[in-house]
Amino acid sequence: EAQAVWARIIAAPCLGQLHAFQRDWIDLADAVAARDAPRMAALAARLLDTQPDLTRETRDYLLVAGMTGALAAGKPAEALALWNRQESLLRSPPRPLLRLLRCHAGRGTSGDCASAFAAYAD
Repeated sequence: EAQAVWARIIAAPCLGQLHAFQRDWIDLADAVAARDAPRMAALAARLLDTQPDLTRETRDYLLVAGMTGALAAGKPAEALALWNRQESLLRSPPRPLLRLLRCHAGRGTSGDCASAFAAYAD
């Protein structure tokens, strides 16, 4: 059902009058509704890279969407790269969901997830 809603929004004639970043947000909502992992990753990354003045909640949402998309698409290195670009801009400590995604993105790398978040375990 969500895909049908976003399909109608995307087909609206006024869409072309929006700014590129606004269209990216609508496209991201459509990608999430469609569970289109590669599009989720690409659109969330583009929004994170082009919108420097995001609220914490907005940045968290985009990072979750981007990392989830990359991981679901079988691209953990892409998810980890997105984390690395955003980590310094996140609240401290990052939300548990973001830490979990970071751990999944870093599996098999030299980064030790358990030690990276040991300070937040209490």
